[in-house]
Amino acid sequence: MDKNKQTSKETFLERLSLTNFNKMQLEFMERASEDAPIMLLAPTGSGKTLAYLIPMVQHLEASPSDATALIIFPSRELALQITEVFKSLKTSFHACVCYGGHSMRTEENRLIEKPKVIIGTPGRLSEHAQKGNLSSLNIDLVILDEFDKSLQFGFHEQLSLIFKDFSEKQKFFLTSATTLNTL
Repeated sequence: MDKNKQTSKETFLERLSLTNFNKMQLEFMERASEDAPIMLLAPTGSGKTLAYLIPMVQHLEASPSDATALIIFPSRELALQITEVFKSLKTSFHACVCYGGHSMRTEENRLIEKPKVIIGTPGRLSEHAQKGNLSSLNIDLVILDEFDKSLQFGFHEQLSLIFKDFSEKQKFFLTSATTLNTL
């Protein structure tokens, strides 16, 4: 794909049979083009997954051909949900889904093929990190979906293992459906 021609929001609307994106999605998509890490706090069912997947695809289209995006979330149920939404975008990018209860050998074989998108839980991804299965990948975008739940569920050590070999060049998107309490 021509790096100067990113898939437009209109193309995604057509592929998804939608008439428009909501305000939150549009605001996130706009801010996602900036270099700074970005955090998205929005209720469950508000469209957060689309809000970050579309800029992720656009980022990968504009990145070097070996660039990879890594999406981390706390449950295998989210793995299946995110994978389905990603497939609905109808991109040419291949994804590798990694979670407990799924064949480790299948995941290892898919990671050798250097997929553009890796979708996984902290536990399984930390296993891959310990085996060196992530070290040959040029991970330049990291999405921590439901990042607060990953921390609440005690995945600190697993996240540290995943991130230990990262450079400081990764771009980060963080999402949460949790309402923050303010004083």
